[in-house]
Amino acid sequence: MQPGLRIPPGATFSGAGQQGGFINQLIKTAGKLTLAQQVAGYDYVNALVAVRRAETDVTAAVRSAYFTALIAQQSLEIGRTVAGLADEVYQFQLKQVAAGEAAGYEPLLLYAQAVQARTAVAQAEAAYKAAWKQLAAAVGQPDLPPAPLAGRADAPPPTFDHNTLAARMGEEHTDILTARNAIAQAQRNLALQRKTPIPDLQFNNYHQYDNVAQAYQFGVQLGVTLPVSDRNQGNIRSALARIVASGHQLSTSRNTLTGRLAEAFGRYEANVAAAANLRDKVIPAQSQAYQAIIRRYQVEPDKVGFNDIVVAQQTFALSLQAYLTALTGQWQAVVDVANISQLDELYPPQK
Repeated sequence: MQPGLRIPPGATFSGAGQQGGFINQLIKTAGKLTLAQQVAGYDYVNALVAVRRAETDVTAAVRSAYFTALIAQQSLEIGRTVAGLADEVYQFQLKQVAAGEAAGYEPLLLYAQAVQARTAVAQAEAAYKAAWKQLAAAVGQPDLPPAPLAGRADAPPPTFDHNTLAARMGEEHTDILTARNAIAQAQRNLALQRKTPIPDLQFNNYHQYDNVAQAYQFGVQLGVTLPVSDRNQGNIRSALARIVASGHQLSTSRNTLTGRLAEAFGRYEANVAAAANLRDKVIPAQSQAYQAIIRRYQVEPDKVGFNDIVVAQQTFALSLQAYLTALTGQWQAVVDVANISQLDELYPPQK
């Protein structure tokens, strides 16, 4: 606009100056735009990896709660069986006292055993209710009423091979994938930072009409920024350092996962062996011995005392408790091994 322009009489132009439009465009060179897209793309890829990690964490939480509830369910069954045996022996001893074949104080230890067994049942019921609530919360249905669970705690555990799991973990674990993506992202970023000093083209194109000259005008401008003093050296060195740090993070992640797998796999092997020995050897032998002592006491009370029954009952109960402890350790180790290895299936289908 030229508001002070004096327009002589009879002139055909006006004082409106020049009117028109222009376009400015920055043209990225040397493939920097593609490199920047690749750098940002790794953030998206790692976001997908994070989703996978979240899924495995939820799976591990549900598995852990499921096996805890399953063991609590079996613990309640075993507790009721032990309580039934204790009551049975106690009632038999009362009959012995009534018949004059035993002293009045002799049933007291058996009575104490029966009370302890019933107390253990009450504790097992409370533990089962708590475990069920935790399982319901883990699956996102906190109001889910208790119901019998599929499967049994004494079912055969999955068979794991340490070398196979370690190899799979080293290739597919989300921590490894994230670290590898970080290295690739850092390498792409280094390439971008090295090309950043290459000048970009600044393009300007304008079109206008000059009312004074009564002429149409247009122009094209091309410009570049010369990297005389700023060659992006700081960002280049930072990108190099990020590559080194990402490489160390990959090694750290691999070593950490290897150590965690070794620890969990050791617990898996130890508890599987302990549970198998207790289930197949110790408990059957002690059950037979306990029943045999009771039968002999009924036939030959002069050779087998009630103290022998008490000791046998205590030993049998301790073996059952040790078995439940081994089962708990076994299934927790199974969950931990599967979580560290990020297995989708505990019992993968046979090919």
